[in-house]
Formats: sequence, C-alpha cells, structure tokens
Amino acid sequence: MTVALAQRFDDRLAEELRKVEQRRERPVPVWFWLSIDSREAAGELHGWASNPNGAEDGWRGLVVAPREYAAGFWTTWVGWVRQEDLRQP
Repeated sequence: MTVALAQRFDDRLAEELRKVEQRRERPVPVWFWLSIDSREAAGELHGWASNPNGAEDGWRGLVVAPREYAAGFWTTWVGWVRQEDLRQP
C-alpha cells in the first residue's frame, strides 16, 4: 500500500470511528454479508452505532475487511453493516 493510500485509509477509518457509539476495546472477528460482492466475508467489528449514515434503519456495526475488487487487486474495505448481516465465527 502506498503512503497516500495508507493515509486515505487511516483518515476514512478515523472519520467512521467518530460515529461509533459503542466501541470495542479490541476489534472482534466477524463474518458479514458483503452485498456489493453478494457473498459472505471475514472482517473485524470495531463498534456499533445507531443510524450512522442517517438511514434510520437501526444499529449497524463498523467493519473493516480485506476485499478483492479485481483479480489479484486487494483493498481494505471500511463500511457499516446491519446487525442481522453480522455473525461471529
């Protein structure tokens, strides 16, 4: 990961962490449904917030996970996942 990409990731994660209402002391491993890929993926739950993006659809967990967006190209995904789409391994 280049320095610029790493900085953008750190900034994005910090921005989303400010929305967290119930933060986990250490991130918790989870499986979650990643709708953009239509599959389940592994990641880390950093905390919970009620309606973090104003959708008024209940509690969502802040998840960070590796994601292959094209064959052989990986990025670190940061996003909010509905509680019913999360499970512990």
